[in-house]
Amino acid sequence: MIRACLSDETAMSERHFDQHANAFHVEPRPDALLDIQLADLQRLASLGVLTAAVLHEINNALTPAMTYSQLALANPGDAVLMKKALERAVSGIKHANRIAESTLGLAMPSERESKRACDTCATAAIETVQSSVSTIACQAGVSVVTACDHGIRLAMDPMELEQVLVNLVKNSICASQIGGVVHIRCSTQNITQSAVIEVVDEGVGVCASIREKLFRPLATGRVDGHGIGLMVSRRLIEAAGGKLDFDSEHSPGARFVIQLPIK
Repeated sequence: MIRACLSDETAMSERHFDQHANAFHVEPRPDALLDIQLADLQRLASLGVLTAAVLHEINNALTPAMTYSQLALANPGDAVLMKKALERAVSGIKHANRIAESTLGLAMPSERESKRACDTCATAAIETVQSSVSTIACQAGVSVVTACDHGIRLAMDPMELEQVLVNLVKNSICASQIGGVVHIRCSTQNITQSAVIEVVDEGVGVCASIREKLFRPLATGRVDGHGIGLMVSRRLIEAAGGKLDFDSEHSPGARFVIQLPIK
């Protein structure tokens, strides 16, 4: 009899415990699970965009070095070209290293970021860009013409400015027909105390369907494009206190306008 009572009390206690345990255990709602899965996908997508951006910019940094190295190997007796190739290789490696440091800086801000050179000769930067894209332009049958007011100095890191301009000019070259011309112009605006750099081409222009999302990740009108370069370029310009915009009224072709503070 006592055992039966104890058994009954034990069973009741177990049921009572299970009821309280169930009260604290909440099954995830289907919509909650969906939110978690979407958040995971968004994180993966962001990581993919960042990876693509880094690879895109490193490729741009190393392309001139590879081009000059190939030319030097084809002309082993040309000491001047060999020296130029080595200079390009060193510059490309430094630039790739800078991109890697910037990426790491997203997670681990470094004092080196604030110590970067922010005094760039506009003429020198534009000449460097023109030289960097010369082989690509020649292969495409496109001319790159530059014009820059004398003595303009820009408040931006030179390598980052060159990185932006190479992106814009390469896009213009790809959009141009054989015999086309890409213009890089730099002038000052007295009213705003800033400099304006224009990259203008006479090519096919920007498709209307992507104009509004032109600077967003993965937005591209090129078959072989990744939609990364313009996004990164705008962020670099904005980080220097400037603006990068697309002139939607320019026709034919495309016109991108950079506005930067001057020193």
